[in-house]
Amino acid sequence: MRRILRFATIVLIAAGLAASAAAQEAPAPWQAADAIHETVRSQERLLLRTNLPADRKAEAATALEQARERYGDVLEPTLRAEAAEADAAIRQGFDQAAGALDAGDAAAMAGASAVVWTGILAGAYDVVHQRIAANDAAAAAQWLKIREYGRTSTGLAAADEAVARLAAGTLAPGRAAEQVDRSMLGVYAAELRDSLAQYDAAAGQGFAARATGWAATARSVARLILAANLAERLGAPEADRLHARLDALAAKALRGELGGEAVQTARADAQRILADYAPVALSADEIRQKATLLSRLLGLTAMDYRDSIRGGGVSIPFEYQEALTFRDKSKLLFAELRPALAERSPELVPEMDGILADVDRAVTDKGDPVFLRGRADRGIELLGQSFQVSSGPLTVGDALALLPVTLDELIAAMRTGDAEAAEFKRIEAYAYFDPAIEQHLVPRSPTLAQVLESRFWEGTASEPGLQSLIASRAPVPALRAEVERTKADLGRASDLLLAEATPLASFLQAFTILLREGLEAVLVLAALVGTLRSMRIEGYAPWVGGGVTAGIVLSFVTWYLARGILQLTTADRELVEGLTGLLAAVVLFFVTSWIFRKSYVTDWVASIRRAAERAPAGRMLAFATLGFFVVYREGFETVLFYEAILSDGIGWAIALGFAAALVAILAVGYAIIAAGKRLPLKGFFAATGFILAFVILTFVGNGVRGLQTAGLVAATPVAGFPESPALQLYLGIYPLKENLTAQGAVLALLVGSWAWSRLATRQPSPRPAE
Repeated sequence: MRRILRFATIVLIAAGLAASAAAQEAPAPWQAADAIHETVRSQERLLLRTNLPADRKAEAATALEQARERYGDVLEPTLRAEAAEADAAIRQGFDQAAGALDAGDAAAMAGASAVVWTGILAGAYDVVHQRIAANDAAAAAQWLKIREYGRTSTGLAAADEAVARLAAGTLAPGRAAEQVDRSMLGVYAAELRDSLAQYDAAAGQGFAARATGWAATARSVARLILAANLAERLGAPEADRLHARLDALAAKALRGELGGEAVQTARADAQRILADYAPVALSADEIRQKATLLSRLLGLTAMDYRDSIRGGGVSIPFEYQEALTFRDKSKLLFAELRPALAERSPELVPEMDGILADVDRAVTDKGDPVFLRGRADRGIELLGQSFQVSSGPLTVGDALALLPVTLDELIAAMRTGDAEAAEFKRIEAYAYFDPAIEQHLVPRSPTLAQVLESRFWEGTASEPGLQSLIASRAPVPALRAEVERTKADLGRASDLLLAEATPLASFLQAFTILLREGLEAVLVLAALVGTLRSMRIEGYAPWVGGGVTAGIVLSFVTWYLARGILQLTTADRELVEGLTGLLAAVVLFFVTSWIFRKSYVTDWVASIRRAAERAPAGRMLAFATLGFFVVYREGFETVLFYEAILSDGIGWAIALGFAAALVAILAVGYAIIAAGKRLPLKGFFAATGFILAFVILTFVGNGVRGLQTAGLVAATPVAGFPESPALQLYLGIYPLKENLTAQGAVLALLVGSWAWSRLATRQPSPRPAE
């Protein structure tokens, strides 16, 4: 009996463990959707090849069947019960895909792929509504992650925020559903317009498969996602007319008919109907926000285009890619604003249409930058006239709105297998983060800023960052998971950045910025001055003071030039910080080596003084150079951070914080200099030597990090090393092979220098060296 009970117990435990493991391995809905989409698109791309071998076709059929099984296991049970129309479309799409694969029909495969994916999007949208109605925010958030990425508007974050507030209990289900609709309907309306634009481009180039996919996407978005809204906003007769036109385009594209009068008529009629279609009425604040952003994007398009073109050709590919991106986003934003402009200033609509068309052609055809600048300026003028907005640098709000969309575009690029485009998107996203967001976030939460920066780059050994994932061609679900983590951290950053400033917060931000950025410089300068005073070397003060003054002045000059003339990029700023940090470390190493190596023996101090008196200029120049580098390295960044907190902080509290930090760092400097008078010479040298060695290692770690961020040095995460933002922020210790190797080499040199100086103290007849 006991054996039977024991056996039964073992079986039950094993069954429980198996069930638990199965539950843990079950993918989330969005993970399954990503995997299905990636698999189907892979087979679509495969069919674009000619003469596909039989074995490859068999492998493709197996992969397609596995995608269908994954749909049946994870998504179909919910969609069949809660989104029957979408489920039927998805199953039909899989049938069409299997037939297209068997026939080797690339166009039919592209159309089927679009139907499968759009059906999943439509079904997920329906499930989100039902989960919100049931007050199940956790499930709603999972299904909300299934949505289109890549060519849409800037409204996705609002849907996420609504579900998050539902989960927190600060938003009722009805209001949450309204906000999700306002966000997602705008996104899919933009997707519908863009699908038609992409169809036009593909048809114009004679790409039948691509045109068929876009036509099928436009038809499916209209029928499966926007049907009810189109009928409500356009009226049933006009909505039916639009559906008929989209059906005709999709059917003709499938037959290879990309031109002709019937196609032209259907396409023009569909675009006419959609020209003034607005899925939701924008509020006054939303109109102003979008008009402001459009104005800024037009200015950025012209600026980046000007910087990228030399002699009618592209000289800086990244800047040109930026111009293309800003141009595309400008077109999408204007599509959302067009109905509002038609209501306020109908006479301006044709001119704005012409301006956007001219900007589009100029960037595409690499036209005259002066012409483009003029058209962009005219568009900015019209927006200001109608919406009372102005152009200017991107604000924190702009960056927070654009960043999630850019990250989504990154995923879309990787879905198509275009890692180069994904890398451009990563750099663009980081350019939004730094400086617009990072500059304001560091005073509030420096560790969160450090974590976010790492996510854009190499990440950690356990959670590779976006740069590492793109470089390794990681699967889309893995990239998507890191994007979701990045968005979650951005949400935390948004809460901090958009919170109202208080006197205490402004004081603490101003205090910690100056204390953190200035302390390293003060430690170095105080140790240097204290040592020189202890050695009774005269004449150093003007040199050190001149270097410090030059560093402060150039910090403000660089800041001014970067804002108005030089237009320093993110990489430029990181390069400046990295190089100055490393140069400061080099000069500091040689200066301290010279002083401390020869100062362990008191009898040598007189010799040092005599050597300094014989050749003061070279030695004093080294002291001035050191003062310049350690101040300039921290000064430029400090100025940027203070500019950020002054823009949204409380002035008098910031002034108090600055004064308090200044007093604190001066007190530290005075204490070090005073210690040089009271402590024995050898003890003071040992203490200051330790301080300066620590600062050198910090400079080296942060300097290499700057070069990594500028893209000049690789960054390889080290597994098992502590991944602490505090270590990185305050000590310059990063869990990266290159940084740790450089710091290890410098530490070995420091130890060697110390050992040499100790050995020199044991020599019977020390000779003054110079």
